[in-house]
Amino acid sequence: MQKKNLQNRLLFVAAVPCLVFLAISVFYIFFFHVSPLSRDQWHMYFPYFNEGLLNAALYPQSNHRHIIPYFIFHIDMEWFEGNNHFLVAFGFFFDLLIIAFLCHALWLQERLSLFTKTTITFFIAIELLWLLNIAQLGWGFMSTMYYFAIFFYLLAIYMAWKALSIDVNSLDKKHLFFAALFGVLCTFSFGIGILVWPAMLVIAFYMRAPFRFYIFVSGLLLACLIVFFVLPGGKSVSAALGFNFMATLTFPFKLAGGPVYFVFKSFRCFDPAFLKNFSITLGAVAMFAGVLLLLEPLLRKRQFSAFEILCYALMLLGISTPMLITFSRIEMFLDPFVDRYQIWVTMFWLGFIPLCFLSVKWKPVFYGLRVMVLVLPFLLLPSQLDLGARLAEYKMRVDNALLSYQMYIPVRQDAIDALHWNWEYKLPYFFDVLEHLREQDKNIFNDRLDEWVGAMATLAQQLPACDILFNEKKQVKKNQLLNVADYYADTSNRWMLPGKGMAEMQLKANVASPANWDTGLWLDDNNRVVGLAHFVWQPPLPRGHFDFVGKRYNFYGVINLSNQLAGDGVKLLLLEQGRQRCLYQLKLD
Repeated sequence: MQKKNLQNRLLFVAAVPCLVFLAISVFYIFFFHVSPLSRDQWHMYFPYFNEGLLNAALYPQSNHRHIIPYFIFHIDMEWFEGNNHFLVAFGFFFDLLIIAFLCHALWLQERLSLFTKTTITFFIAIELLWLLNIAQLGWGFMSTMYYFAIFFYLLAIYMAWKALSIDVNSLDKKHLFFAALFGVLCTFSFGIGILVWPAMLVIAFYMRAPFRFYIFVSGLLLACLIVFFVLPGGKSVSAALGFNFMATLTFPFKLAGGPVYFVFKSFRCFDPAFLKNFSITLGAVAMFAGVLLLLEPLLRKRQFSAFEILCYALMLLGISTPMLITFSRIEMFLDPFVDRYQIWVTMFWLGFIPLCFLSVKWKPVFYGLRVMVLVLPFLLLPSQLDLGARLAEYKMRVDNALLSYQMYIPVRQDAIDALHWNWEYKLPYFFDVLEHLREQDKNIFNDRLDEWVGAMATLAQQLPACDILFNEKKQVKKNQLLNVADYYADTSNRWMLPGKGMAEMQLKANVASPANWDTGLWLDDNNRVVGLAHFVWQPPLPRGHFDFVGKRYNFYGVINLSNQLAGDGVKLLLLEQGRQRCLYQLKLD
């Protein structure tokens, strides 16, 4: 009884940091997800706007077929103004479904004590809501694809297990049907979905399934591959595939150390080169142990619980996906510390640690695993705060960069900030999609702030003065602009051209008063709008300050300097939901 009471108290104490950890995730996902289009969305939405929903869904993008996700993107664009809020909620919902599904299977496990089940529940929630996966949790279009596919991958495996566990010889047809259905949904949601069929074959071998089950699954795999390559664009996918034996063999082992790297990097006291080597080594050891765990069921026949099968499936996904990635990525892009790949090694650890609980017989190791999981929120907390701040910084950077583009000023550095890596490749898609969004008042144009540019503003009487401290004023010259005609057939002739002279001034400031405002308009002496501004919210949590952007600021604005301004200064009018709050006079140097 005393031991049980001690365990209950320990779980209660451990639950507090776990809840704090999860609350940080929810805070950053809710307030700092990237709402403007970003990353691959620019080239993925290009066929959607130019060729229609069906063509966009059928053609592959980046060697993936996103047939089902495109319909979710369409809902977001048509009904939710394309602001990515719906996509983030959709993906987050499926992430929670995965957590609930795994925990449900766990609590049906009879071999584990209540204390151990609760400990593993903490681990599952922490792993799937850790901001290590900001590339998915913070970007709606990625969470839509990834978590949707992973959920149906697990559901398909579960249904296959159910079909075999009821009667391994007769095969339950109802569960077999749902295994096939969910497998197809997974396959055509994201590229890795095709791995559901090999995983199902491995699980079938674990359970010593009858030969006709292998025929059934193999037939579905072949049918999906045929459809995948026969649909429009199939030849381009096959042409892009390559095989590098060493990269395929080693990349999963290197990637396994990714989470370790992010954990210890956040302590800010380790040499980066040493830390990378240490992380890869530790990850490789864990991956090797995981491979041994996967081989064990092949050697002896036994019964498997649903939770065990799902853990094996997660490990298979975490190992096979990095291998599959190497088929369509050249080696220079196989960076084991890139955020977008961490979701797959998360799947590996998510299966590996619970299986260790189920497999380890030596009590000191078993208790050591318990302690490790219970202290995990403390160990991961610095990285949680760093990764959350990184997400917020990315959102701020994209928001700021796209302000110039709302004013038809194509600043080169802003394009780099908005489009992330491989930015030049995305430029033709970027300008085209940007104009479609502008025409339809979607995404960054939803508030129609850009329509103020060039218009005349009428000022209210006796506006109070704003209390503002400017931290940074940066002038951008016209020779720092992109030539839009090189990437996009501009029929509006509104894009500023590169050349001589000044293009714009970018300003960062801290607005002390008024406390509540959301947008700003820059006016010349004739009250013509010559620039825009918006509110920037930096995270109030520890480590939330962006050290590399100078002083803390909550204001970012852009002034068009290409035309002769009326007067030698400008006025800043701050607004709150369209209501004029205050006025500030700024003399231009």
